[in-house]
Amino acid sequence: MVSEVNDHALRIAVINGEFHWHKHENCDELFYVLEGELFIDLENTETVSLKPGEIFTVPANTMHRTRSNERTVNMCFEKTSNDIKGSNGQV
Repeated sequence: MVSEVNDHALRIAVINGEFHWHKHENCDELFYVLEGELFIDLENTETVSLKPGEIFTVPANTMHRTRSNERTVNMCFEKTSNDIKGSNGQV
C-alpha cells in the first residue's frame, strides 16, 4: 500500500499475466495505468483495455479479472477493507 485516505487505500501493482475472477461486494475499484497495457475482463464478456494515463472504475459487485500480456504497472484505489470474493463465492 502506498497511502491511506480515510477508509481507502492507494496501491501500486505490477501485473504480468492474469488474476483470478473475483468481485468486491461493497466497493468500487479504480485502476490507473502507469506503464504497459492492462486488460480488465468483465462478467458481461466486455474487455476494457487501458494504456498509460487511462482510468477505469469497476462497479461494486461486478465479477472481473485483470490481466496483461507483458509487465504492466498500475495504481488501484479501493476501500482498505476491500473484500474479494472469487468466482466460487469464497474469499
